[in-house]
Amino acid sequence: GLSQREVETRSAATAALAGTRGVSVSKQLTEAELRRATWAGAAIVDALPRVCAVIAWRDRQPIFRYGLLGDGKLDLEAPTFRDAVEEEVYLPDLQALPARVEFACLPKNTPAALILPVSPDDGILVACDAKRALSPRDIAWIRRFATRLFSSDLGDAPR
Repeated sequence: GLSQREVETRSAATAALAGTRGVSVSKQLTEAELRRATWAGAAIVDALPRVCAVIAWRDRQPIFRYGLLGDGKLDLEAPTFRDAVEEEVYLPDLQALPARVEFACLPKNTPAALILPVSPDDGILVACDAKRALSPRDIAWIRRFATRLFSSDLGDAPR
């Protein structure tokens, strides 16, 4: 039967993304918060190979962007973000959505994204370089990581 055969799944093709690699942080962050935010962005991007960018907000204001950055700003008043205040929204095929224009903060041609609120005013946006790039396990890991990040109020980064 099929259960005894080796089945090789095809992964989605990696998109050619356009953006600038870097880190952008709010001037309102303390030195300790800056270290923790930079550590958080690097940890998520490094741990999940298909993740290309992480953007976080606190008190409905962007506090950091890490990875491959888009040209636009994060618009938390856009309908997609307003709808994601209470529960996560995974967009495995972002290109198919009319709301794609709401994601100008991400690299151009980003095929998938995850909006993960930690509270009504805090959360993260994760961009991926392929459609359906995040597994349920990846999303659960990002959720735990984001909760930990914001529950510690962006204090000292782990060493």
